[in-house]
Amino acid sequence: MARLTDKTFAQSTAITPTTLIHIVYTGDPSQNPAGSSYKVELNQIAPTIGGYQYYSEITVSDSEILTLNSLPVNILPAPGSNKYYDFKVYFEYVYGTSSYSANPIFLIDNASNTVTKQFDIQGTADVIMVSSMDILNYMPVNSNLRLADLVSNPTAGDGTMKIKIYYNIVDFG
Repeated sequence: MARLTDKTFAQSTAITPTTLIHIVYTGDPSQNPAGSSYKVELNQIAPTIGGYQYYSEITVSDSEILTLNSLPVNILPAPGSNKYYDFKVYFEYVYGTSSYSANPIFLIDNASNTVTKQFDIQGTADVIMVSSMDILNYMPVNSNLRLADLVSNPTAGDGTMKIKIYYNIVDFG
């Protein structure tokens, strides 16, 4: 029988949240005194080792940025009854040919509470900001996440954004 150490490494494209891995649970001697063997998906172990189970990438066009107050952009849907998000988000702004006249933008919940630090899109350079959850108010359970300007619609600019969000869905209580 071939040993696991004799196997070749998997291609990076084969490593996804649903990739199966083999674990040995030493606290369960039901299969063997040394421990029992089980299969798990990578997304099952992410919370245990401190990672995020899920990833989403959203491109925000210049026309969507120009309506961030009147039409916030959906980033993640509501996670389900009695659940909430734990996340880390990357805001990437790609400057076009003209600057926006804008207020800071945020990720907000379904009650329009800010849940990240502010991000400024008024500059003339490509910029990035990383933010984890930063809840200054209460965040309702089962809340979606949206990108918004809470004061008014930006004007004049033509840059774009990419929102990269790594997240877990957490059971409340």
